[in-house]
Amino acid sequence: MNSDLRDNLRRIGGYLLVTLPFFGGGFYLMFRGVGLAFYGAACIIIGACIVAKPVAELFARPLMSLYYPTESAPPGPNYSIPQARVQQGRYEEALQEYLAIVQQYPNEVLAYTAMIEIAFKHLHNSDRANSIYCQGMAVLKDRNKQATLHRLYTAFRSWAEHPPYS
Repeated sequence: MNSDLRDNLRRIGGYLLVTLPFFGGGFYLMFRGVGLAFYGAACIIIGACIVAKPVAELFARPLMSLYYPTESAPPGPNYSIPQARVQQGRYEEALQEYLAIVQQYPNEVLAYTAMIEIAFKHLHNSDRANSIYCQGMAVLKDRNKQATLHRLYTAFRSWAEHPPYS
């Protein structure tokens, strides 16, 4: 149980101790007689008003964190630098940048597929693409990521063997 929830429950417990006489007295007065029912209802409403804020906070905090998160997700890999190198035609530098991403984020299938694409399409080096593919398959442990890498490797290899504009 996290500390915020524990603190909220403690506060609600404290408020309930204060409001118990209001609730108890209110129900007693409501069922005691017709003339006292109004005073009983007033006591119950006062007790409910006292405990309403902490109970509302208890339910609102988890929902509020959807819109105003207190924790931020760690930043992912920065693909803009290697993508810029590819656009500039500096393919070896792009490969080095992608290798840096793979070293920092070994489970990034996008970096492996981008390197395979560069090796096939721009460097026309199928041995290097195969080496990158084998490295990616060895490093990636998630079966879905391995399947994605295999599917894209097969597509790039097919494209390299039968270019669409040749």
